[in-house]
Amino acid sequence: YTPAMMGDAGGHRRLQQRRAARADRKCWVRYFSLTVTMVFQQQALALQTPVVATWGKYPFKGTLLVQSDGAFQPLCGATLISRSTVLTAASCFSQFGPNWQYRVQLQVPVGSGCADEIPIKFGSIINYPWFDFDNDRVQDNMAIFTLDFPACFEAEDNFAEVDRTGKLHENERARSLSTPGSGNPTLYKEHFPVMLPPEDCAALFRRSRDVTWNVRSMLCAREDSTVDPPTCNQEIGAPLFLPASVERPRPLLIGVLSYSPPCNITRTIAVYTRLGSFEYYQWVDSNARVPPPSPPPSPPPPVLPIIFPISGVFVLPGSSAARARIPPTCIAPGSDASSITAPDGSSLPIVAQCCSGPIGASEEDEVCHRRAPSADGDGACISGEAPAVTATSFREAARKCLLLGLRLCSKACEDTGCGYNSYPVWTLRSCGAGLPPIAPITEAPSPPPPT
Repeated sequence: YTPAMMGDAGGHRRLQQRRAARADRKCWVRYFSLTVTMVFQQQALALQTPVVATWGKYPFKGTLLVQSDGAFQPLCGATLISRSTVLTAASCFSQFGPNWQYRVQLQVPVGSGCADEIPIKFGSIINYPWFDFDNDRVQDNMAIFTLDFPACFEAEDNFAEVDRTGKLHENERARSLSTPGSGNPTLYKEHFPVMLPPEDCAALFRRSRDVTWNVRSMLCAREDSTVDPPTCNQEIGAPLFLPASVERPRPLLIGVLSYSPPCNITRTIAVYTRLGSFEYYQWVDSNARVPPPSPPPSPPPPVLPIIFPISGVFVLPGSSAARARIPPTCIAPGSDASSITAPDGSSLPIVAQCCSGPIGASEEDEVCHRRAPSADGDGACISGEAPAVTATSFREAARKCLLLGLRLCSKACEDTGCGYNSYPVWTLRSCGAGLPPIAPITEAPSPPPPT
């Protein structure tokens, strides 16, 4: 029986109080369990104070500007994902609309000559189609647009890579960037929010009138708001990313700030559009003007096998003046020799020189090249410049000439540069053809005796 059944009104009140107390304890247990969970997460990754970021440290961070009262004013954060394509929040365009005049302020190096503000190409703004402008929903809060001309950044790591991992990144420390109030570099801050598990995000926003939580499309992160400036009231559209690392050469853009809470609580929770969601990054890929990766360089054309003449080839002195020290030498077929032995016993490196002209041309029609052909006629010496020459075998010399679009010569090419007059040179002259005639060296006539 109960006190009420016995007509005891006071007992009935005490029973009701006990029931209410039990209900309060259940609510407290639920709140306490969530609080303990949050405390342990904070202990695992302690909250860090935002710091002033070096201007240009993260060149992919831009500021969306809108023309108002005759001047361009900061509106939202933005992120470059290529030289021409930028991501931001769709809600940035809810007040002014897509046909206003917009620009993006970039973090270009001072004195680089690059444009630090680039207009947005008219009509290029594409809002995520499911974003609800009427209710200004946090969910699906994403837009993409194209710059009027490409940013002057060249290196790939100057742009953020859109997350395609599908991860929630819970309990990871991310980065967010803000330039609150203006594009003033002195206000540029780097924040270190800690990503929260989806169940904690859902619990925190369960009774919120501003946010209806959706784990598919949202991420949330916690940061200490007791510092200045706090996470609260940051630029909507600003990037949430994981910094580059050894495994990840480019910063990984995991979110776009879509809700920044007011600054009236000690610990703030910001909400981001979750780019790692499959339908989101597919939509980005289908609308982004991201150039395809550069194709790998074409392999060099195959070099035909070098065939050593069956009767061997002659190595000739580089000039007629050197023939006493460098006798013409027949190199046997298949030899890998790259030097010859002089009469005095010294070893002489054989150098490569090349000729142009039709196959079978006479020696008089061959054009000698001891340097690689170039527009100014001052290319590199084919076997290095004397005295630092590179010894070559027949096959190496023939290959050097083929890669230059030339061939070995049939003659010594005397006095054509690189100091090769004093070295033995490879030729195509077959040993079976005999030596070319070499003009005898004649001494200058003695002057007549004085009279």
